[in-house]
Amino acid sequence: MIFKRIKAFTLIETIVTLTIICLLVLMPTLYVKNIKEQIILDSTTRQIRSTINKYLHLSTVEKKSYFLSYFDNNSSIQIMEPHQVSKVYLNRHVRVYNFDNLYISNRGTISPRTITVKNGSKEKKIKIQMTWGRMVEE
Repeated sequence: MIFKRIKAFTLIETIVTLTIICLLVLMPTLYVKNIKEQIILDSTTRQIRSTINKYLHLSTVEKKSYFLSYFDNNSSIQIMEPHQVSKVYLNRHVRVYNFDNLYISNRGTISPRTITVKNGSKEKKIKIQMTWGRMVEE
């Protein structure tokens, strides 16, 4: 009796091939997660900057003072006007530091400070310069 040998994958070759395929599939997934965190951080930083700019402009035009505070428990910025309170909600995965008690005077001036925005291991800083409120991102 003559047996014809059919070439096939051995068990070790199959495991190695499966491992390589899994690595090729999972590597982009980890990269996409990293990109998603960066996009969330960028959009939240832009949202904070635009909120501050909006109320700096409004205080100059309407001659009103505003008081902005960040609340970590619900990830929101509370804006207090003389007769009204409004909120801007941020992404829950992002933490903001040194944003407490931000006062914008009725002339549009603001005290200088550095606001830190963190999303996991990634971090961005917004520097509010001088009293006119120019913001620089780091």
